[in-house]
Amino acid sequence: DEVTALALNPSGTRVASASRDQTVRVWDVPSGKSTATFDGHTDWVREAAFHPQRNVVMSAGRDGTVRLWSLDDSTQLNSYPFPGDVRAAAFHPSGEMLAVGAEDGTITLLDVNTHKTITQLQQHTKPVVALAFHPQGTVLASGGGDNKIFLWGLPNR
Repeated sequence: DEVTALALNPSGTRVASASRDQTVRVWDVPSGKSTATFDGHTDWVREAAFHPQRNVVMSAGRDGTVRLWSLDDSTQLNSYPFPGDVRAAAFHPSGEMLAVGAEDGTITLLDVNTHKTITQLQQHTKPVVALAFHPQGTVLASGGGDNKIFLWGLPNR
């Protein structure tokens, strides 16, 4: 099925692919072989990303969930439910926070360790479709279906 997102791990040795077949696959770059398949989503997966420090992959999808998967034992670590389609998600460079962009235009910042919402950011009037953190983690950029880009100042973490 159609590949909807790709992500490289920090060392460049693995690629995660998200797909319309409701899976996330992890590939070994040198060999080109699949090393893990994660299937827990109930609709197609829109986003995949590697945790910046841990052996973890994140996925987000149309089923309204963001999931964290262990690369050590190929298990699901957590599932975070959201109301409606999750269009975008990104790890903070520290790995301590996850930004999640939703269908309703809301961005939720989650604490990866406590699994609690840190805050919600609301400025977009249509779905949030792109998220990216500044390498120092002080700014979050968001892009929306409303044709707008916002830059959000963040406290140091």
